Amino acid sequence: MEHFQAIYASRAAEYHQMIAAEDLEGRLLPAIERVTSLRGKRVIDLGTGTGRLPLLIGGQAAQLVGLDLHRDMLRQHVAQRQRQAGRWAVVQGDMRYLPFRSAWADVVTAEWAIGHMRSWFAGNWQTQIGSVLDEMHARTEFFFGPDLVAKIRAQGWARLPEWTGVWSKPIST
Repeated sequence: MEHFQAIYASRAAEYHQMIAAEDLEGRLLPAIERVTSLRGKRVIDLGTGTGRLPLLIGGQAAQLVGLDLHRDMLRQHVAQRQRQAGRWAVVQGDMRYLPFRSAWADVVTAEWAIGHMRSWFAGNWQTQIGSVLDEMHARTEFFFGPDLVAKIRAQGWARLPEWTGVWSKPIST
């Protein structure tokens, strides 16, 4: 089993402790809101994991669904949601085959989940990412790999900048 899959399958509590320290400057929510307001919107968080984004934005959205492939991550997500008295839905599923009707979401978020496809589906990762993007009705680019590593070393970064993607598609009613 690939390194990250093993963590997501059986070490979700430890993972959540690690990510709890991210976004210390509190820049993520304002960055998302510069792209789109979350108030009154329907939001899907792909690869929701232990709930980092829903814990941050849960009170903003009219409806919020966290979707993840890994049961252990979702168990930890539910525990974190309960600590915050959150009320959003948590669904186990594969982001390549979204279990929602077309155009349900106003905003779709994803952190590392889509980027992981590059290693999980090494032979056809572009096709797999394409299927996610088709499901999301969006286009995007990802910059992972040697260039990012070189930049981290060149900048002497001890922490990585945020790499959360935000897609917004106006839906006419």
